[in-house]
Amino acid sequence: PAARKHLRHVTETLISPIYTVISPAQLKAFEGYYTFQFNKGDDAYIHIAAEPTGLVLKQMWDEKEFMFVPESELDFYCSEANSPLKFTKDKNGNATQVLCFNKDLWSRVRE
Repeated sequence: PAARKHLRHVTETLISPIYTVISPAQLKAFEGYYTFQFNKGDDAYIHIAAEPTGLVLKQMWDEKEFMFVPESELDFYCSEANSPLKFTKDKNGNATQVLCFNKDLWSRVRE
């Protein structure tokens, strides 16, 4: 029993994502609308909003929301969707793009 408990602890430690703490100001830098075309000529939008512990991604076409927690300064993870967000910043530190769910590259909409 003790060995099994230890093995479970080791396994959970190895497969559990490691989260990073990011300040509210750093999180706010990712806020805004991002666009992508699933079909040529048809823009889709997501909205990223800062929360105290991470980012909320809202799909504008169906209002579905996903909570992402920081893994690094530019990488976030959603356990519900088992998927990452990976941001790209320009030389001035502004978020310009986000790779969602390891497949779609969304561009930030300049307001």
